[in-house]
This record gives sequence, structure tokens and C-alpha cells, in this order.
Amino acid sequence: MTEARIEGTTRWQAPRVAPGGARATLLNALGDLVYPVDDRVPTAGLVRVLEEVGYAHHAARQAVSRCARAGWIAGAREGRVSRWSLTRSGRELIDDGIRRVEELGTEFTSWDGRWFVLVISIPQEVRAVRPRLYRTLEWGGFGSPLSGIWVSPHCNRRERILGAIERMGLRGSTVSFFGTPNGIGLAETDLITRSWDLEALGARYENLVRHFSELSPRTDEETLRCLLALDGELQPLPSVDPRLPTVIAPEWSGRKHAARLLEFRARWLPAARAYWSTLRD
Repeated sequence: MTEARIEGTTRWQAPRVAPGGARATLLNALGDLVYPVDDRVPTAGLVRVLEEVGYAHHAARQAVSRCARAGWIAGAREGRVSRWSLTRSGRELIDDGIRRVEELGTEFTSWDGRWFVLVISIPQEVRAVRPRLYRTLEWGGFGSPLSGIWVSPHCNRRERILGAIERMGLRGSTVSFFGTPNGIGLAETDLITRSWDLEALGARYENLVRHFSELSPRTDEETLRCLLALDGELQPLPSVDPRLPTVIAPEWSGRKHAARLLEFRARWLPAARAYWSTLRD
């Protein structure tokens, strides 16, 4: 439990919300507290939940506006009150994020041995898409062992990657295929170590488990803060954890640690939702 000592007594301290900004925190709150119910939430409820975890009133209202501009939530007036609900794209975004995070704690045993390989040369005239492309590929479980080459064991993500490549105007600059290593060049073990820093990732998981194991929220309010802090740490993990097949990473500690973090999330959700019910109206 995280505590601070004040004049001979102890006071519980809520964990700091992980970096990512108010908009990311609002999306996490919507995923935990609203999704999948088709609910209409007043602006005041969304603002209050962000204020509960340390964001200023202005930053909280700005996060609501930014989520609306991104098309993730849609508002409607009910008398003098604006209420917001998740749009189709918002629900898809949240569903994808939750599913990808939950997969990190499970074994990947259905791999057929094939790798999804992309060779991408970004033309100078569209070089501005590079950061967006890299974020998309990393979220898709890709790593880059050599310049311009990206690999992933997840061949079932072809349609998602195809859509992204086409939206960025890179179809004519991309070669892709599914295949298996044939002994020329990098061995499969080298392919993995060059594509992902699993040692650093394992240490990151271990530190997160240690940190959240020390938290013992005593009230529903404290539990909500813990949950959103945990969400802030879980949300970026699918971009750095490739979820390697069990057969090629049987001793990977990240699966066990991810499952432990997800246990905390499941434990804290009911109390956080109970507190949310007092904030939303």
C-alpha cells in the first residue's frame, strides 16, 4: 500500500495517472465505466472523473472536446445538459484496445510458423507519414530487425495493415508476404532479438507488477484512481509487446506478468464502477 505519514498518522496516496494525457485517460475511463453499455453520459460526469485523477477542469473539458472531434464520442442536448455516447468508431477503438491488452496475458498456441513480412520504402514526398506508419505497425505487433523491414507472427492482421498502407498511399512502395525462415541470413532467434527488446520489456512488466501489488485502495474512489492509473500503463503495452507464439518464447515472463496486471484490473472494476455511478449524474 502506498502511504504518506502526516503527524503520526498515515494517509493513502493515489497513484499518479500514467503519461498519455487527459484524452487517453478519458478513453480508458469510457472503456472501463461506460462500454459496452449504450449509455449517454453528461459532460459533467466525464469532467468529474478526470478531475478525480488529477486533471484540471479546463484540461478535462478539452479532453471531451478532443474525443468528440476525433469522432469517438457524439453529443446531444437534453434540455440544458449535453450528454455524450460512444460512436461506432469509438466503440471499435475501445473494443480493439481491451482485446489487445487482454491477449497479452494469454498463451499464443495457434501459430502456424509463418511470419508476416513487410518491406516498405517511404517515398520522400510522403515522408511525413513515417511516424504514423511506425505507430500503426507497432500496434499491429510488428518489429523491425533491419531498416525498412518489418515482421510479425500475426498473419491474421493482414486486412488491418492493408487498410493502413492504402490510407497512407504506400501500396506502391510496399512488398508483403507470409513465410518461414530458410536458414539464409538471420536465424529466427536473431530476428526476434533485433525486432524487440524483450529484456527491457520483461523488466518493465516486473516493475509494473511490483508497483501495483503495493496498492491497497480502501474506498471506491481510491479504487477508481488505481484502475485508471493501471489502464494508463496497460494501454501502450500492445505496441511494445509482440505477443510472441508460445512455441518460440516458451519462457517469456511477460505473459505471466500481464496476466497478473489484468487480475488487478478485474478486481478493481466493480468498485470503480460503483463510484462512477455517483459521479455520472
